[in-house]
Amino acid sequence: MSDTASVPTPVEVVPPPAPAPAGLFDSIDWKNPVPGVIKVASQLQVLDQMTAEERILLLQGGLLLVISKSKMTEEEKGSATVFVNTMLPHVVDTAVVALQATAKAHAAEKKLEDAIASALSRQPEIMVKTMETVLADASKTKWRCW
Repeated sequence: MSDTASVPTPVEVVPPPAPAPAGLFDSIDWKNPVPGVIKVASQLQVLDQMTAEERILLLQGGLLLVISKSKMTEEEKGSATVFVNTMLPHVVDTAVVALQATAKAHAAEKKLEDAIASALSRQPEIMVKTMETVLADASKTKWRCW
């Protein structure tokens, strides 16, 4: 037995690549941020396991990180930060409500179309039954001619 432990041979490992650039976050025009923010927020809506508040916090954190690392002037960074901290939750909530209203409107239109199609498909059948009933009643009546 030896008094020293065997030393494993070193293993070479390729380092992980640098994090992917935040392309979606960088696509926001900070002079008119609302369309870009809505685009990013709509991408986050698919995260069903998160609550709305968690999605907004995630969005705010990501945007604040992008702002802090951007090459904007301090004044532009300040106004963008104020927008993210104050207006972003309202913009996202409004966009979500609009998306939900659009989805509900489409569902209501589909339901109405189905109801109309169902009523139209039953209408000739109802007319035939009514005519058959009228003819059957007429045949039961005794007609007298003077």
